[in-house]
Amino acid sequence: MSKHVVICGGGVIGCATAYFLATSGAKVTVIESDGIASGASGAAAGILSPPSPDSIDDPLFEIRMTGFKLHQELAEKLPDESGVQYDYSVTPRVIVPNNEKEVSDLVNRLSNTGLNQSSTEILDANTLAKQTGWIDKARYGGAFLDAGAQVDPYKFTLALVAAAERLGVKFITGKVTGIELNRQSFQSVTVDHKTINGDACLLSMGPWAKDASPWVNRPIPVRPLKGQIIKTQPQKKLTHLTLLNGSNYAITRENGLLILGTTEEDVGFDTSITDTARDEIIAFGLTFSSELETAELIEQTACLRPLSGDGRPIMGELIPNSNLFISTGHGRQGILMSPAAGHAMSDLINTGETRLLDLSPFDPERFN
Repeated sequence: MSKHVVICGGGVIGCATAYFLATSGAKVTVIESDGIASGASGAAAGILSPPSPDSIDDPLFEIRMTGFKLHQELAEKLPDESGVQYDYSVTPRVIVPNNEKEVSDLVNRLSNTGLNQSSTEILDANTLAKQTGWIDKARYGGAFLDAGAQVDPYKFTLALVAAAERLGVKFITGKVTGIELNRQSFQSVTVDHKTINGDACLLSMGPWAKDASPWVNRPIPVRPLKGQIIKTQPQKKLTHLTLLNGSNYAITRENGLLILGTTEEDVGFDTSITDTARDEIIAFGLTFSSELETAELIEQTACLRPLSGDGRPIMGELIPNSNLFISTGHGRQGILMSPAAGHAMSDLINTGETRLLDLSPFDPERFN
């Protein structure tokens, strides 16, 4: 008899876990209070950047790299499995420094990557403008990194949902208001005054996972980190690439849009867009490209990324031997990490372990 897993949260992390659980034969019910990918999963930029080789000692290196590789594998099969094309594409990446210190940091980064010499050159402003076609105002030039990728994050999440539904996963709309434990073992979820029983439960509610703390008498230190982005339509189609500058980015879509972001705002659950953020993002864009001067502003969005108390994801069994699991706190890279997080949590829920990732840096017990 297959295990019945109840997943609370229909963002990309929950939907990826549902997909991998379904491929292993589990019975899965996903509960979402609003709409699939209605939070950060549907409003992100969808940039997939492999981690820098010089960050191999970072606890996040493995989950980022595994997520990047799994995205490549999923792009070969998930559109056919789901019937949803989600615009995966390999994307050249350019890093652009803003000052002499950032130039020095970039030189050190390139020298430590182990790439061939032709790939470690910092291009002057004129050469960069010629090679990119639209990065024509970068005072200190820039350098090409190893290629990344991108997806439309909303369509990607929908693809996971469609493929999971074809495998029997049930998605329902409702608000989770409680979790029932019996001697510290998961029994059921309360949804709009109804009870859904299961053999295991996964909390993947993004920053709202903190609401479950009193239900399970365990700390879940996760908070919302607001990020705003703008979508613009340049007058001409730009060369397809991703520009990186510290925590800021600009990415072109195949449909011609230029997307810029992002802010990092610790303002609770406020999802309003602001003129201040719009002006800051536009000012950033104008420092590297004249194309933004005549571009049309299409849309401005805001979303809430889940950020844990120490900046690392919270992934694992929330209470030992309880069959109650959690996967949240993936911050700004939830789309990138989602395949790895989904696959690893599916393994853990099914078998009690995973060989895909070392989950010890993300153990919820570190906060207990």
